Amino acid sequence: MNDRNILLGFGETLTHAIKHKNGGDKKKHPYSFREASQHLITSTEQLLEKINTLPHEAMPNNKIVANFILHPAYIAKSYYPTKLFEEFGFNDIGSKSLRIHPRKTQLKKAPDYEMTSNIFISGSKDAFDDLLEALQSNDIEANLQQEIIKNEDLLLFEPQDKIKGNITQNKEQQFEVILHTPENESGILESFTEFSKKIGADIDFSKLLQVSGLTFLPMTTNSIKAKEIANFTYLRVLREMPKLRIFEPLIQRSIHTMPSMSLPIEDAIDQNIKVAVFDGGIGNTHLSKWCNEKVYPGGEVTNQDLLNHGSEVTSTILFGNIQAEQTTLPIPYSKIDHYRVLDNNTPSDPDLFSVLKKILDALNSKSYHFANLSLGPRIPIEDDDVHVWTSMLDDYLSKQNTLLTVAVGNDGDLPGLNRIQPPSDMINALAIGAATNEDDTWERTHYSCIGPGRSPGLIKPDGLAFGGHATNPFLIYSPISKQVHSTAGTSFSSPLVLRNCIGIASIFDTKIDPLVIKALMIHNIKPKKSLSQDEVGRGLFPNNIQQVIYTDHNEVSVIYKGELDASQYIRVPIPFPDEQLDGKISIKATFCFTAKINPSYPDSYTNNGLVITFRPDSSPEGKSKAFFSRKEMYETEADFRKDAHKWETTLHHEGKCHANTLKQPCFDIVYQARDAGKAIKNTETEKLPYVLVVTVKAKKGFQLYNSIRQKYQTLQPIRIKQEVKIPFM
Repeated sequence: MNDRNILLGFGETLTHAIKHKNGGDKKKHPYSFREASQHLITSTEQLLEKINTLPHEAMPNNKIVANFILHPAYIAKSYYPTKLFEEFGFNDIGSKSLRIHPRKTQLKKAPDYEMTSNIFISGSKDAFDDLLEALQSNDIEANLQQEIIKNEDLLLFEPQDKIKGNITQNKEQQFEVILHTPENESGILESFTEFSKKIGADIDFSKLLQVSGLTFLPMTTNSIKAKEIANFTYLRVLREMPKLRIFEPLIQRSIHTMPSMSLPIEDAIDQNIKVAVFDGGIGNTHLSKWCNEKVYPGGEVTNQDLLNHGSEVTSTILFGNIQAEQTTLPIPYSKIDHYRVLDNNTPSDPDLFSVLKKILDALNSKSYHFANLSLGPRIPIEDDDVHVWTSMLDDYLSKQNTLLTVAVGNDGDLPGLNRIQPPSDMINALAIGAATNEDDTWERTHYSCIGPGRSPGLIKPDGLAFGGHATNPFLIYSPISKQVHSTAGTSFSSPLVLRNCIGIASIFDTKIDPLVIKALMIHNIKPKKSLSQDEVGRGLFPNNIQQVIYTDHNEVSVIYKGELDASQYIRVPIPFPDEQLDGKISIKATFCFTAKINPSYPDSYTNNGLVITFRPDSSPEGKSKAFFSRKEMYETEADFRKDAHKWETTLHHEGKCHANTLKQPCFDIVYQARDAGKAIKNTETEKLPYVLVVTVKAKKGFQLYNSIRQKYQTLQPIRIKQEVKIPFM
């Protein structure tokens, strides 16, 4: 390995601002104002008739919530109907994606459906009366006419549309309730309290959680009363409370015949790295040199299954998966705080709100660099709503530089239930599935849950790592039996990826930056084109630090770290030699940033995005080429908005160009911001930290690394701690 080259840092020293000329074509509108107005008159009349059937107590402040559905041609933030909503006093309180057949389409070949945005608007009956009167009298100003033509439909947010799944059991049970509670409207929670009491439902307000205009509550009632509750106009979602995934073994857990493993005597390699694990506990002091277990009051009593799970997840982070020829356990990369969030009280708290509160309190108590979740609600994610676990944890990660790995779930072989489970749909975390092997024969295990995720956050799982199966189990050191056990599950592939992330951080002689580690892991993922993206995400995560740190002589990898101002165009040169090259050149690039989120608007979930243009030839005469485009990122076009890719927090692609077409290649990037799907002022937008990793690879035999070092003097190898031997993983 001594003849290999270390990846380079300080790529941001090559970047510079550029001027950009904005242009645009005149918008072609599907509907004339007359067409749009006539349809809106009919739909508003129907909406007013339905309002009259609602119980008065179900309408806080005498307001209702309606679906304002945009035509698919107007889903970009620049087309948001601000003036129309302001004119009639409607309040935008959320949105979701929706598949529709528009009355007219601008597409040359009409698809089966198109994706659009359903905006939830609240307003009084008088406001809708005013809209109808203005439309009927044709008393609409020209600027409002331009916004009315954007409307495809206006419908009441019907009670049956709020109920998710089948709720047919007429017995007392727990439900999860999500309410719209926008900051600029008061009294909603109080009204819901009175309404639910009148019907006879029990709300546990001690477990209330709120984020970005949504309130999450557990409710106990029967299915008949739950359907009455759905009449409450500000109710967004009502569903049966999901159970906790405590990952029962997927193969018979057993002791594996191997030589006895002894613990290392050394302290962790890096004492400064802070790691949290949230699971079922450790139960003994066997790992106390590297692990501090935190037990909550009342959680001292637990069961062996929870302790087995928690201790083995922690063992995976400390020691990895055991190899057949292994005789000793490696020195852990870091110490761990293990929070016993699962105990004998958990079955009596099936709503999982208490477990989530413990996790959030722990994260807020200490600034962790890394964390792992091998648990969560056992329910497939939905496209039109974000779960409370996803919302709360994504919101936390948007404010902290923490890398969280999350297991996607073990129901991959259950049709209809096999989609990734919360909170692995977070856009600021890494969602990890399970692979059958670590060599080139790898595939997805049958049990590993599949994607896609929500858009943005479409590519889920992010990738796979070895998780074991019946004929090739995951071998793990059990701190309880002090022997090697065989097991399997995404519970172990997730902490295995986190261990590798911690390992990379532990050998860098620089300040720990989890976002850099995340970008490096994704950048070095191993794709397999024969497997579906929905099954494996971007591919197999690297299982060897050396794959991440070193490059061959004919390639170079560079890390760029910087901050972007909204709407400022930045040119990012791709390192390229002055010498003449021939053949095809491979360019691989990975952008990562952490986005602010708004769970009230799943279709506009992220508030930050990048528009990236690849220029093989950066001269004024040079033309751009698709790189991070929808075509390159998505397997199909039908389900995704035209601008969806710009709002993804992770962009990764590898392409090839003929050497003679590359003349000082670069990426031109501009940072765009939005809030609830609409444009915001640049002065209101915070700087966006980002990480970019670029690898350029030439034909074997060309000394590309040395050429780049000589040409770009500011690029320097990442410093590695001399006393740390880089191990295989």
